[in-house]
Amino acid sequence: MRSTKFLLFLLFMIMLIFLIGCMTTPNISNNEELPTNVSYRALLVGVGEYQASNIADLSSPPYDVERVKKNLELCHFGPENITFSSIETLINGQANKSNILQSITSTFYQADNNDISYFYFTGHGSYTNNCSYLCPYDVSDNTSSAISVSELENALSAIPGTKVVILDSCFSGGFIGKNVSLHKESQKDFNQNIIQVFFEKQFGRNITGSQYQVITASKSSQTAFGVETQPGYNPFSLMTLLFCESSGYDYLIDSYKNLLPADINNDEIVSLQEAYDYIQKEMDILLPLLEAQFDMELEQDVQVYPFGSTFALIERDFGLEENGTYSLRDIGPAGGYIFYDKGYYSDGWRYLEAAPVSTEWTLKQWGSYGTLIGGTGTGIGTGQSNTTIIVTWLNSHSETDKAAQLCNDLTEGGYSDWFLPSKYELNLMYTNLKVYGVGGFADNKGYWSSSEGGATSAWYQWFNNGFQYDATKYNIYRVRAVRVF
Repeated sequence: MRSTKFLLFLLFMIMLIFLIGCMTTPNISNNEELPTNVSYRALLVGVGEYQASNIADLSSPPYDVERVKKNLELCHFGPENITFSSIETLINGQANKSNILQSITSTFYQADNNDISYFYFTGHGSYTNNCSYLCPYDVSDNTSSAISVSELENALSAIPGTKVVILDSCFSGGFIGKNVSLHKESQKDFNQNIIQVFFEKQFGRNITGSQYQVITASKSSQTAFGVETQPGYNPFSLMTLLFCESSGYDYLIDSYKNLLPADINNDEIVSLQEAYDYIQKEMDILLPLLEAQFDMELEQDVQVYPFGSTFALIERDFGLEENGTYSLRDIGPAGGYIFYDKGYYSDGWRYLEAAPVSTEWTLKQWGSYGTLIGGTGTGIGTGQSNTTIIVTWLNSHSETDKAAQLCNDLTEGGYSDWFLPSKYELNLMYTNLKVYGVGGFADNKGYWSSSEGGATSAWYQWFNNGFQYDATKYNIYRVRAVRVF
């Protein structure tokens, strides 16, 4: 009897070792040739606003989604330079529980076994009764209103092919049964953790298996860090920011550069493991700095499945991207300077060009003092519509020679599509031109933006230190026009 039990135990251990080996084998290697008929699709979900008043809103998720969307739009996979056929987004109120689960089905319903489907979520997460949850817009105190591990796995497992899952929320490591600090623990400890996951799978489901490539922001026992406000810059979730940076994103200019910092072997591919290694390395550097800045203790360990995967998470073709493109500070088509590259064409444009110094105006007012025009934005891509709104109001109220009107009426270099830059567009002009001594900008002078602050104020930027202020509209500052193309 004892020998029989021993043989059964030995047989079980052999099977277990075999299964563990399968679990750590990636489904697709970046050394394998992709099928020519493969399709890439993505669903990106960002929940920053919550229906329940007792749940704190987050400012970063909509910006995080846009960063990830840009990252995926730049991808070209394999020798056929395959791009994403669709990238769908759900933001804030769109991202209720029912809509998220239905959108998983509708976004990927055409997928087959060759296809690759990306699911990204950023927002609140919770961990209750040994189960991780994603918090949709309509989450409440009842766990049934959240999306559990089993519910997400059920939805994703119905999709044929490979699923790439990127979760940037608190306690998200629970979705792959992970609570490990790989960079701090031995391989033996890691293998023991995988064995634990194997046993846990007998009683509960998680997102592991050969069909999945997963990276999460934290352990199942940890929160995930984000920065809600940063003067002159958009908020961010730390893991998403570093994921995008691993693929060339530059936070200071809110754009992607032609480089892949995580690409250790220089094959223009960021594998799942390369992304993980880069993110955790940078996080270990940044967290102590953020702890000092915010006076709080921070600990966050990114989790990955499968460990060691060479799956091509991000792939670029820089030869293709550089064909006929401009670099920052190049001379643009109108004779000005390029100060922003979106990385791709959308909404009819990719670049921002600042007008030559010869067109710059001094001692100009913003206009409309005492009246809120309304409708202006601060973000990149809003300056042109801001200018149209402002000029329409100024012209109808017989105001002349104001900042937005001057830009709107400018013809330079054969182009007449100039406008007054928005708050963040103006900041890009400062960081990408003035800081480098390019463009002939004045020291110790302020420049107007097209972003209104209120009935009596608008935003301007001081070009000696880059600080932005909400100033009285009848103040006099300099004006530099910009255009998109």
